[in-house]
Amino acid sequence: MITVAKELDLPLGIKSINAEGKTRLMGLGDIVFPGLFIAMCYRFELVNCLKEGKNTFTSVYLMVTILGYIAG
Repeated sequence: MITVAKELDLPLGIKSINAEGKTRLMGLGDIVFPGLFIAMCYRFELVNCLKEGKNTFTSVYLMVTILGYIAG
C-alpha cells in the first residue's frame, strides 16, 4: 500500500522528514477518519443531550476521543 501511495502524484498524504533524514508519509486515513469519528462522537452527545432535555451539555465522549487522538 505504501508503494502505491509513493508512486501516485496526488494529494493523498503529507510527507515529512524527521531529524534523522528519513521520510515519513501520513495519509488521509490518519487525518480524515479520526476527524469523522470525533465529529460523530460530538453529534451523539449533542443528540442525547437534546433528547433528555438537559440545559447543560457535557462532552465526556468528545474529550476522551480528542485526548486519544492527541496521544496517538
